[in-house]
Amino acid sequence: MQIDTAKIAARVRKMLALARDAAATDEERDTAMRHVHSTLAKYNLEIAECESTGDTVQGEARGIERTDADRNSSVWSRTIANACAQLFFCSFFTSSAGKRYCYVGRPSNILTAREMTDYLVESIGREAVKLARRQGWDRRDGNDFRKAAAHAVYFRVQRMIKEAKAAAPVELSSGRALALVSVYESEHKANQLVIKAQLNLRSGGSRSYSYRSGEAAAAGQAYGNSVSLNRQVSGGGSRKMIRG
Repeated sequence: MQIDTAKIAARVRKMLALARDAAATDEERDTAMRHVHSTLAKYNLEIAECESTGDTVQGEARGIERTDADRNSSVWSRTIANACAQLFFCSFFTSSAGKRYCYVGRPSNILTAREMTDYLVESIGREAVKLARRQGWDRRDGNDFRKAAAHAVYFRVQRMIKEAKAAAPVELSSGRALALVSVYESEHKANQLVIKAQLNLRSGGSRSYSYRSGEAAAAGQAYGNSVSLNRQVSGGGSRKMIRG
């Protein structure tokens, strides 16, 4: 099966660029994020349908992509990266004492997970700086905000994935209906096999945090629960929307 993966990657980048544009309205950013989710979910369903018949999709060989973490990378930003990886059918771990991010999955899914990670980390970081100036927070207060926001995002993603797995099958252009639950499960198993074969590691999960500032942590949790993670899945004649 021939799917233009470069075209899909370009489309994802364009939508995420809009979502990250400070000049865009909240509505435009939310619309862009919904379209990203819709595009990747439908694309993965099409791949699953293709491979179920014994066919292959060019340019989507599964592997591990390593990228140097930002110099300011910390536990909270790694929590965001792990959440985005899971949402977009990837697995995630770190190496070199957390200085390198490692995504496991198909190239298009990895690209989207990385771009979404950057978007959320930047968004949370900006909000932390803004509130610190307004509230007179110190550095530790700001860190509490970031950690709480990341924790909230992680658990929102878990709820979204759970709802996606429980959703009705999506009808594709071929007329066949496939459920995202099978895609999430098959992608996870395949990614874990790659990790085990190459590194003998297990991908990470969530993490517990302790906070010094209850006020900042509460604000961070509220922001993490409100930052845009809308997800829309559409295909053929059916349409499902999942909101975090």
